[in-house]
Amino acid sequence: MRKRKNIITVAIDSPAAAGAGTQAKLIAKHYNLLQLDTGRIYRVIGKMRLDNPKKFNLSLIKKKIKKLTVKNLQNKNLLSDKVAVSASIIAKEKKN
Repeated sequence: MRKRKNIITVAIDSPAAAGAGTQAKLIAKHYNLLQLDTGRIYRVIGKMRLDNPKKFNLSLIKKKIKKLTVKNLQNKNLLSDKVAVSASIIAKEKKN
């Protein structure tokens, strides 16, 4: 496998259910690019908040994110409404 040089990074951001994820998948497929669903990362953090309410803090987030894998992002449990709500709460929080 050869290394890819000059990799293009494209970010598509939108409100939930606006179609950005679908467009990102289509663009990635068409141009043979890697695609990362950043909403899934928020959901991983939202699930951490639900699973560890007493220990949930920035230190825990940093520790878990460093070990994040594609398999973690494919976890079907991330698709629950509870996790989505938790992720939304975290996304809205303002930290100084």
